[in-house]
Amino acid sequence: MQASDDKRSGWDQARPWAGEASLLLSELHHRVANEVACAIAAMRLAQSAGVAGPRIALFDRAIERLEGFGQVHDVLAARPARVVDVDAELHRLTHGMVQGRSDLERSSVRLTVRGAMLPGGPALRLLLIAAELMYNGMRHALAGRAGSLWIDVDRDEHSVRLVVSDDGPGLAGRSRTSGTGLGSGIVAELVRRGDGRIQCETSSHGTTFRVTLPLSGPSAVDWLMPEAGA
Repeated sequence: MQASDDKRSGWDQARPWAGEASLLLSELHHRVANEVACAIAAMRLAQSAGVAGPRIALFDRAIERLEGFGQVHDVLAARPARVVDVDAELHRLTHGMVQGRSDLERSSVRLTVRGAMLPGGPALRLLLIAAELMYNGMRHALAGRAGSLWIDVDRDEHSVRLVVSDDGPGLAGRSRTSGTGLGSGIVAELVRRGDGRIQCETSSHGTTFRVTLPLSGPSAVDWLMPEAGA
């Protein structure tokens, strides 16, 4: 126990903001989870007082969307274990992102993962990057049309590779680097800080992002806690 305390003390001295940042993240996660749960409970109460019809169907859809948001939040806000089952977490992430999305009803999202078990730090970074690229693909390539989004993950001894492809209308200009909007900057920075690489191929027939991350790269939460075994 003393050795553990000494290690924690050394970490805190090296990065004095780490403890506060960890508490802030935990509080944020707790607050968001509570607010989502309260919103769902209130909507279910209102739903139970109504009768069947279009208005109740809207409640159903809104509840599904909030439950999906909560599931995505749980995946991305979780403190990573030493080893993460990326297959299971990506399936949870995908399910949460499409849940309650009426604009995706005619689209398909297909996920393939090989070599599912990854170290916790790179796994969280991969999930964060995948979430942003998937969201961009759903928003810009699938919404309102009968399109397809493919997510493929593979790994070898040294790295993990993520490929996110769609059959949408393609991207233009600076969007070719990592997507559109604020999410594109997040993706680029996550890849850069993870010592990884990102490539984009786009045309009027679709867009493909290829991300490679080293398994020995920095954790996505290295500002919160040391790597396992460090």
